[in-house]
Amino acid sequence: MPDPHDPADQQPVTFVVPGQALPGGVDAAAAARGALPQPPARPGRVKAAARVAALRGAADLQRLVAVPGEDIVALHVAGGPVLYLHPANARDLLLAQAAAGATRGQAAPAPRVGAAPPPAEVAVAAALRWRGQEPGTPTRGLLGDVVLAAVEVLTGLAKDEAADFAASRVVQHVDAQVDAGLYRLTPEALGPLAGSGRKVTPAQPLAPADAPLLVLIHGTFVETASTFGKLWALYPERVRQLFAHYGGRVCALDHETLGRSPIANARTLVEALPAGTRLHLATHSRGGLVAEVLARVAHA
Repeated sequence: MPDPHDPADQQPVTFVVPGQALPGGVDAAAAARGALPQPPARPGRVKAAARVAALRGAADLQRLVAVPGEDIVALHVAGGPVLYLHPANARDLLLAQAAAGATRGQAAPAPRVGAAPPPAEVAVAAALRWRGQEPGTPTRGLLGDVVLAAVEVLTGLAKDEAADFAASRVVQHVDAQVDAGLYRLTPEALGPLAGSGRKVTPAQPLAPADAPLLVLIHGTFVETASTFGKLWALYPERVRQLFAHYGGRVCALDHETLGRSPIANARTLVEALPAGTRLHLATHSRGGLVAEVLARVAHA
């Protein structure tokens, strides 16, 4: 969640949206087309909104400013849910997918890590490149990009109401997949970690050791088994070799990817480790941002 003691999480966030301004918001535009005879009840009122264009070069840029404590951000997924987020969470979410895009050769803004301030503006793309799940498979599927249809900034909410919508049902549903923490893994199988009994706790801590600890860190919208499960299923011998190399010291960080920032995720990992632990990290997608937080803090 946004840190009330972090000044960066209390600063206005500007979302740069390629597309068409929607002065009355998404519902008003739909009602004007006759597609929404009775607009549903919405939190607050629309401060600014824009429909996201599929082709960035052919669209004007709309700048939507959200003020933490006063506004929330609504991300409308095409054919799907609306994500109601605190401005800082929406910023981190979009920066995370931008960083993932950079791994495919696209330029991306530097993610916010350590003491580095977040960028003044956050670019919004139509194709967020967060993949869906293929039924019956343990890893992320290739069902197509998640398409963002519109962005709204909603205001006129009480602070507690804004917090309620920032922790929306969608966010809760996604993050409820995990019981955040560090988990011991075994070479035999990799299934869901929540409720597995392998969580590192004060009552069952990791033993200090001079040897490094390998930690797997998953990406957005998923958990460890969904991200790394095929490694166990398709390459069991390689997994056994990996465990042998690390003397069985292989763990995974299950973490919330929508309701918490990469900095908060990194803190969850650090708090579970004995002092002086040497880490080796294997990450996917947004997990790389968590790793970068750790790397920059370690070298600060």
